[in-house]
Amino acid sequence: MVGLFSQLLLLHSKCPYAQLLRKNCPVVGWGEDLSSLLPLHCPPFSVYLFIRECLHWVVPKELWGSAHNRLHFLSCVKAFLCMGRFDRLSLSELVWKMKVNDCYWLKISKTGGVPAGEHRYREHLLGRFLSWLLGGYVVGLVRAIFYVTQSMGQKNLLRFYRDDVWAKIQELGFRKQLAKGQWELLTREQVTALPKTTVVSQLRWIPKLDGLRPIVRIMKKDAKAQFYQSQLKDLYDVLRVCVRDRPSFLGSTVFGIQDIHRVLGSFAAVQKENPCRLYFVKADVSGAYDSLPHNKLLQVVCETLSPFLDEVFSVRRYAQVWADSCKGLRKAFHRQANTLADTEMSMKGFVMAQQREKKIHNAIMVEQHFSSDVRGRKVLDFFKQMLSNYIIRFGKTIFRQSCGVPQGSVVSTLLCCLCYGHMENTLLSHVVDGGGCLMRLVDDFLLITPELSKAQSFLRTLQGGVAEYGCFMNPQKVAVNFPLGDDYPELHVIPPGSLFPWCGLLVDPSSLDVYADYSSYAGLSVRSSLTLVSTPHAGLQMKRKLLSILKLKCHALFLDLKMNSPKAVSQNIYKIVLLQAYRFHACAQNLPFGQKVNKNIPFFLVLIWEMAKYTRLLIKQNNRRVPLPFILCYKAVELMYCVSFLAILSHHRCLYKCLLRHLSMRKKQLERKLGGLKLALVRQAFTPLIPEDFKVIRL
Repeated sequence: MVGLFSQLLLLHSKCPYAQLLRKNCPVVGWGEDLSSLLPLHCPPFSVYLFIRECLHWVVPKELWGSAHNRLHFLSCVKAFLCMGRFDRLSLSELVWKMKVNDCYWLKISKTGGVPAGEHRYREHLLGRFLSWLLGGYVVGLVRAIFYVTQSMGQKNLLRFYRDDVWAKIQELGFRKQLAKGQWELLTREQVTALPKTTVVSQLRWIPKLDGLRPIVRIMKKDAKAQFYQSQLKDLYDVLRVCVRDRPSFLGSTVFGIQDIHRVLGSFAAVQKENPCRLYFVKADVSGAYDSLPHNKLLQVVCETLSPFLDEVFSVRRYAQVWADSCKGLRKAFHRQANTLADTEMSMKGFVMAQQREKKIHNAIMVEQHFSSDVRGRKVLDFFKQMLSNYIIRFGKTIFRQSCGVPQGSVVSTLLCCLCYGHMENTLLSHVVDGGGCLMRLVDDFLLITPELSKAQSFLRTLQGGVAEYGCFMNPQKVAVNFPLGDDYPELHVIPPGSLFPWCGLLVDPSSLDVYADYSSYAGLSVRSSLTLVSTPHAGLQMKRKLLSILKLKCHALFLDLKMNSPKAVSQNIYKIVLLQAYRFHACAQNLPFGQKVNKNIPFFLVLIWEMAKYTRLLIKQNNRRVPLPFILCYKAVELMYCVSFLAILSHHRCLYKCLLRHLSMRKKQLERKLGGLKLALVRQAFTPLIPEDFKVIRL
């Protein structure tokens, strides 16, 4: 109702809503291309100014009761609009500090007190009103006038586009996508002739720095859509069983940092025994998901499923509940498929098998559903039907995707990996014969080889494009560490002695030491990567969050002394600790209910020392049976925490005055204990104090 009301008001040029919108969220630099329109999103503060004036126009002063109540609600609105994608604002924080007695419309009598129960009931009524005002009116107004979306490369930040701007952006993005020839327009007769089981997906756009990324999602959540999603998950589960039995189908695919550590660690061990110069090539496929030819996809999936066409697969769905040391009680829902011959029918036998394989421990397993009627031939038939009926709706127009697979589907990434794995096995298997390492994270290739001729051959093959697989490189994302001459003037050559970037990592070409790449934080606040929830026990939640992030970032890839030098590991630890200091400040600044660090120094000081102890524990866990150098001892780690937190928190001395004093005293004690040569070697890890890639991160 609020959204419809707002849209009707905006139709009139003299409407106060329209005037306020033009005043607070102006659109300048309007152009006819995406590059001029994408930056025209409204900052959250401008949206807040618009909402504030709308509330002033709509809500009478008597309803607030006092200026204090109005200002407190507006501050909550401002905080709400500046929140990240997954943040939540609690009703308790919304009502906190609101003066119920100022609201005359909540009073029964003008004189005398009221019982505590009556006062709480009036707080409840005020809370319901404020909850509707924020969740109904404010959110409804934002939805009616703005399109709110996340953006690629902006972490959890949200963008607010005026509806007229977003309509133009969608139109231009749609035209650009249509010009690629990957979508086939369907006539009314063709739409009518579609099978009754066809599921129509709706197109959604996510802004990028240089364009839009198309994402599809199923429009209706009816029985037909649920059945389609179930078949899609069965296809995904069965394909996973196939590639688990025959990993060669995936080629050089790595599915994450764990696989990268395994592959790169093995190659680094060989390189340390026989050191030689290494040549690096990285390449990124342009529009990977949208350019996969359907005929090649069908061939690849048929070859993958052909040994399993007559097999019967069982799919087990179960829930897992466990206690996490950082996040408390956790739960997760899993699906696991196996051929019928490899399936343990009873849940007890399944759990015992998982324990023998050391896949679970200290957890409760609850079986939800067990199915054993998924046949390989039936899965292949579904894939053929799905491939020929990728139906997408944009507005009132309906298309069939004739090339590529839609982004957002559960099976799209695996299909992409299978297709490029087939290409590698057919055309690129020679580049790693006799030494070398080839990895691909979906569509991001990285070749490390001791032979220049193989690096050049690999580059020529990919740069020329492989039309059969729809594989064409994006020249702006191709990089090498050797001179190219005049053959490829548009490609980027990494200077000698520099680290080689790939998929959020920085690799040293001379030693294969691996560092984390923090360039994705450039120009952003660390707050944009955090998800915070307002709770009464915010300090404990802050502790759990910081410890869980620390566990995630202290990955073996960066701490493994078998593949990294002690100097590289110590530098990795310092940067992880330095980023923890940024996160500590972001969490402390967003503590609800007026909680401040200076009001509870012992709690936050203990939190810092617990993070130091946990970091040392993670170092030991990732280097079992490896003697640790003294630059990774607990005193060195603790000193890194003191130095990093002093460097970051000293920018806000008035907020952390007492905490800084304790950290400074502890730093001097540790320096005296380490002393001389040991201290000088430890200091190398945090020299410079703020690395260049951290100077562009906003506090």
